[in-house]
Amino acid sequence: MGTGYADAVLSDGPLSLSDLDKAFPNQPVLVANISTLTGLVNSAGLKKLGITESTKAVSGFIVRDPKTGKLTGELIGMPYMEAFSRALGQYSEELTLKTYRKAESVFTPNGFTTAQSYEATPNDIRMMRLAIDKKVVALDLIALPTFDVVDQLLKTNPKYPFGSYSGGDRGFKVAGMMVPTDGAPQLRLGYFTKPFLDTTGFGEGWRGFQYYPQSLIDQCAQLAYKNNIQYFAYSNGDAGIDMTLAALEKAIRETGITEDRRPVISHSMFVREDQLAKYKKLRVMAILLVNHTWLYGDVYPRILGAERA
Repeated sequence: MGTGYADAVLSDGPLSLSDLDKAFPNQPVLVANISTLTGLVNSAGLKKLGITESTKAVSGFIVRDPKTGKLTGELIGMPYMEAFSRALGQYSEELTLKTYRKAESVFTPNGFTTAQSYEATPNDIRMMRLAIDKKVVALDLIALPTFDVVDQLLKTNPKYPFGSYSGGDRGFKVAGMMVPTDGAPQLRLGYFTKPFLDTTGFGEGWRGFQYYPQSLIDQCAQLAYKNNIQYFAYSNGDAGIDMTLAALEKAIRETGITEDRRPVISHSMFVREDQLAKYKKLRVMAILLVNHTWLYGDVYPRILGAERA
């Protein structure tokens, strides 16, 4: 496995399947992209994963060359995350806590006193709480699970203490509920009202990937407002942001709750001016992913056009 791969900053272009096959003809290899949503696998890796040209992707893409139909080795979304999980295997409790200590040695000298993990699983939550209880780390730790994990937590404890630190004003906490509407725009997975300029491999009129129907996003917002759980949306394209704003408006209207629940829209990448007015009205906090400008500043004009970029 290789990690930290940033194709956008390579001067001679991204890695290819043939590059990996030439270097590793027999050893299965997975290269994890820094975006955390995609990676590249060589032919030996595809074979080990059981991925063929006829394999269907669920909630994501197994990329094929649009001209030949052959696999390119690139996996996006769930196919990548499943491959990454299989390649990584299971960490022991001892090794997991060791990585926490190692991470803290990087965080604290750089002035960070809090670490947060988004899309936290039930096991992530258990390990983070354990790291605090056992005083493995002195950092404050925050877990941000997706809506399905929040459902599980509420079933085990209808009064689950969302937003409360285990040690009063510090320690460990589950911050709230994460609800994604769409994917990474640099991968052309952000959901937009107008098509991408470059739709190669996706088809004419491609506007991005809508993760879930509006009805599910509405249900999540209702659940958050009724249970006083802070709502953390993950929305990138302007159509994805529209989905979140519509859900929040509906939840406020139908529950009658007008107090400031501090909803968040991260990453708010391609928010429109008219949407910002709604942010203000609904008291939404925009968490802007500004480092994308450095990483993908050359990509956005090509795939979205100069104005949106």
